[in-house]
Amino acid sequence: MLKSNKEKTIDPCDQVPESIVQAITKKVVATQQEEMKKLQEAQAASMIQTFAEMLSEVTKRSLINHGVPDVMIKSLKADIEEFFQLPLEEKKAYA
Repeated sequence: MLKSNKEKTIDPCDQVPESIVQAITKKVVATQQEEMKKLQEAQAASMIQTFAEMLSEVTKRSLINHGVPDVMIKSLKADIEEFFQLPLEEKKAYA
């Protein structure tokens, strides 16, 4: 007599030891967390870059014919550029 399809079906999870399932689950979760962190860091970096570009544009337009010495402007620009080259964690210290 032929077995029914239900009797032939084997759930693979029933044959995998719980310790293996837990190890795989932990690895998947850790990988997802790492990917999320990378995504968040990339988004933050992108936002900072956009802000830096906007600030640069505003600064260029705002600092024309104002009476502030060129030396001071160049120093400020260098400081701003240096700040935006810092790693994200160092920038956060200024927040």
